[in-house]
Amino acid sequence: MGEVTDQAVQGVQDTAGGAAQQAQDTAGQVADQAGQAAQGAQDTAGQAAGQAQDAAGDVTDQAGQAAQGAQDTAQGAAQQAQDAAEGGGQEEPNATQSAQRKAQELGVDLSQVEGSGPGGQITIGDVENAAN
Repeated sequence: MGEVTDQAVQGVQDTAGGAAQQAQDTAGQVADQAGQAAQGAQDTAGQAAGQAQDAAGDVTDQAGQAAQGAQDTAQGAAQQAQDAAEGGGQEEPNATQSAQRKAQELGVDLSQVEGSGPGGQITIGDVENAAN
């Protein structure tokens, strides 16, 4: 009967060893899967961070372009104001040709004369009144 007992013990040990090996294999597979999941999460987080940096760069570029546009507009307005102050942006006065000739004869600045003609046109009479 000792031989049967030894065989039974051996069978239990073999079964326990097989179960332990299966448990170890399963634990290894679970650890591998957990590692893969962690790597996937890390990759996704890295991609999200990269996309966020790209978006921030795009916003920064757009802000720079908007600032440049505002600066260009401000410079244009400043140049127009300077031209107007220097008289470079003035238009030809709304005056008849005869009123323009009369103004030259009398030394009258037509930009200082208010027209009484149709549509505010400066007439000879307006120039003569301004000369007096």
